[in-house]
Parts: sequence; structure tokens; C-alpha cells
Amino acid sequence: MDVNTEARISYIIEMLRELFKLVDKDRFRMLAYMLSMAFIEAEDVYRNELTKRSKVENSAASALNDTEARPSF
Repeated sequence: MDVNTEARISYIIEMLRELFKLVDKDRFRMLAYMLSMAFIEAEDVYRNELTKRSKVENSAASALNDTEARPSF
């Protein structure tokens, strides 16, 4: 995930949190539920993207280390 995508998803999470705070949860239960589900989904996307990026960075570092460990002829 590039920095721009990370920032956008983070912004969406914050906006969903603020919208959820504004909802009258007793009067608009379905709206509150939908906002909370969107919030959970956005957090899940963010976490999965960070995990993916971490794996890519770790495999790149591992490949670099493997290359450095090989004998040169």
C-alpha cells in the first residue's frame, strides 16, 4: 500500500468513527449498525494492506540477504 492509499484509508476510518459518534443510536439503529460495519471493514482493509506490505518488504530484505550470502566467483 502506498502512502497515499494508506492516508486515504486512515482518513475514511476517522470519518466513519466521527459519523458513528453523530448517529442517534436509539433512533437510527440500522444506520449506526451500517456505519460500525463499514468502520470494521475499513480497519480490516487497512490491517491487511499493512500486513501485505510488511510481507513484501520482508521478502525483499530476505532476498537481498540471500544474495549477499552467496559466494561470488
